[in-house]
Amino acid sequence: MDDSLLTVKNLSAWYDGERKVLSDFSLELLEHEVVGLIGLNGAGKTTFLKVLSGLLSGFDAEGIWFQGRPARMREQSFKLCRYTVFDEDHSFQYFTSREYLTYVSHAYGKKLSDVRELVKGFGFERYEDVLLKELSTGNRKKCFLITAFALKPQLLLLDEPVRVQSTCTGRFPGIGNMGQCCFPPMCWKVLH
Repeated sequence: MDDSLLTVKNLSAWYDGERKVLSDFSLELLEHEVVGLIGLNGAGKTTFLKVLSGLLSGFDAEGIWFQGRPARMREQSFKLCRYTVFDEDHSFQYFTSREYLTYVSHAYGKKLSDVRELVKGFGFERYEDVLLKELSTGNRKKCFLITAFALKPQLLLLDEPVRVQSTCTGRFPGIGNMGQCCFPPMCWKVLH
């Protein structure tokens, strides 16, 4: 656990008090490791991301540690170390992607890298000044992915990351050639 980026031990989560969506789920993630969660619909993949993102209070765990220290989902210090891209995110509807990038930059207290290569790689050039509410689900997700890759958080959480796979065609600085497959080979943790 000392050299782990994230350790989750025996996590259970629920939306109502009756039915657990996750039960005794454990995961250890090392620095720079990429892990994909696979499972049937309703297995708890998005629920797990909601717990780590501080959006679900219905959970219990033996422990959750980030860089060897207990993680508190809603603490500012942990919030600034992570960024989550959800499959269908309808927040910030009245922002353009440029405005959203500026907002995130200020919220995280980080100067974001030049995003032109990311914008080009995602084929997003003509959408930079369009309100997020006017974008398709796929293009909204591209905006959030561009933001995530520009932000370079220590912990990047992606819900359904390959849904935009067919529209990513370029090279992305610092991420490598993504070509037809947007994301590097992943180790898979199966939820059942």
